[in-house]
Amino acid sequence: MMVKHIPIFLLSGCLLSISTFRVGAQSVSDSLAERVAVMNEWEQVGCINDNFYIFYTDSYERAQVLGDKALEISQKNHWQPQEALIRKNLGIVHYLKGDYENALNYYQTALNLYEQLADPEGQGEVLKEMGNYFKRIKEYDKALALLERATGLCSEPRELVCLPGALDIKGVILMELERLDEAEAIFQKEKALLQRTGDEKGLGYTYDNLAAIATMRGRYPEAIAFLANAIEIRRNQGDRQGVAISINNMGETLLQAGQPAAALPHFQEALKQSENIGLSDLRRHIMQMLSDTYAALHQPDAAMQWLQQSYALKDSLFNTERSRQLAEMAEKYEAEKKGKELARQQVQLQQRNSQLYLSGLGLAALVVVFGFVFRQQRLKQRQLQREAVLKDEIAQADVAKRLQDERLRISRDLHDHLGAELTIIGSALSRRQLMATAEPEKQELGSIRANAGQAMEQLRETIWAIRQERFTLRDLADKINDFAGRATSLPVQISLPDTETALTPSQTLNLYRIAQEAIINMVKHAGASHINIVFSRNPQQLQLSLSDDGQGFDPGNKSGGHGLANMQARASELGGNITVQTSPGAGTQLLVELPL
Repeated sequence: MMVKHIPIFLLSGCLLSISTFRVGAQSVSDSLAERVAVMNEWEQVGCINDNFYIFYTDSYERAQVLGDKALEISQKNHWQPQEALIRKNLGIVHYLKGDYENALNYYQTALNLYEQLADPEGQGEVLKEMGNYFKRIKEYDKALALLERATGLCSEPRELVCLPGALDIKGVILMELERLDEAEAIFQKEKALLQRTGDEKGLGYTYDNLAAIATMRGRYPEAIAFLANAIEIRRNQGDRQGVAISINNMGETLLQAGQPAAALPHFQEALKQSENIGLSDLRRHIMQMLSDTYAALHQPDAAMQWLQQSYALKDSLFNTERSRQLAEMAEKYEAEKKGKELARQQVQLQQRNSQLYLSGLGLAALVVVFGFVFRQQRLKQRQLQREAVLKDEIAQADVAKRLQDERLRISRDLHDHLGAELTIIGSALSRRQLMATAEPEKQELGSIRANAGQAMEQLRETIWAIRQERFTLRDLADKINDFAGRATSLPVQISLPDTETALTPSQTLNLYRIAQEAIINMVKHAGASHINIVFSRNPQQLQLSLSDDGQGFDPGNKSGGHGLANMQARASELGGNITVQTSPGAGTQLLVELPL
């Protein structure tokens, strides 16, 4: 599927010359930011709003900083129309950054303000962006309903920006639903409207969408012509993101047309441009396209290399974003704790001041009053302590809930994205193995497909371990028993203590991996007739014992792989250790000890 990029704004206000604009988005953004710094507040808000597209195509972070500044000025001066517009713009930049929850909040607030102002065009603009949001999360019925409202509102009093944008998003949705006739009719209507209004930048996106439909219908020469128009327009406009996307789409069209050699330089150029402007998601997509291209050119080593780079980049983006979110949660929690501590200190200072004031009333009055004040202070202090404890408990519960939500969100992402892609890889390898004629190639593809299957099984186990906040020994024992039933026909006996024990997701997953490794080694190398697994515990320690009646081994012999080292590393991660008792002919016992 070709990469999509929906146009949001046309430029107006705070204008630069066309020659300056065509130098590139970087120089224009820098020049505008310098102008904003010396303007009065009214001019600052107008310039930021009118040129928000230039700011965010250069840097999402710069756009958010300037947008927050414009929002603060608008709220301070009660400029509702300007506040509504900047809230919509901030919703767009949060949407592009992948922060969909905050994006929707900004959109809803902007819509409420436009309704209060009785501004139909403003309402239409926001509804258009909300339709794009629901398109992104694939709630197509809701998206189409919002866009239908948007087109009705955008038709009056102006149609220069709002109506083409709403039509564009609606056409993309219909294209994703494979309602190609309806989608093409909408894009043609949008094209005619943009040509009539002289909107060159908007035409670039329309040509890109028409090219996507032509490609889906196998009309490759027509698609290539549309994309050439889009690239030319976007280069003239200085739209570096749009140019990179259109060049990538040209490569995808040529690849689908069966011309991988012609597609390769387009993907290489698009990758270079996406790296220069920092479009990480586009880079990852192009890496996958390069993998497909080299596969079509019968260069499996290069194809696998690009696929691995794509997954490495995806993991990096995923981990960076999750780490940022968790760090923000931790900072917020620490700030709340410091705020409560400061409040307690202020209360204590006020109490001490009251005591000093009362001492001036005289010794006789102090004796009488002291007892009353002291009792009141004790009551207040106890109340404050109870409130502080309650607030701490609420804050901790809130953090725990947020962390659990993050775990569920991560597990869904792993299942929906990485799991789906592993399934696709396995299917593609199966088809390729059936098509292969050389036996070495068949064996190699079969081995890779088996590795993909193992990765899928490990992914399922990891998702199981992170989906909930707490596990019990019974949960872990059931999971180990299920694995043992699949891994061996030997009888496996599992014993649990009478007292139930709670485990964290990290403890659960690492103990499960240790048990997996041990069972596999016992089945492959021990020659055992049965396996015995015993969980035990005391107030300070949890123990897991795995033993067999097999042939044992010489513990002084270090050859044979990294299994024991891997298990020891997992135990050390949990603050524990592993000991092995064995000798030739005497069976083997592996004992895992973890602190509680």
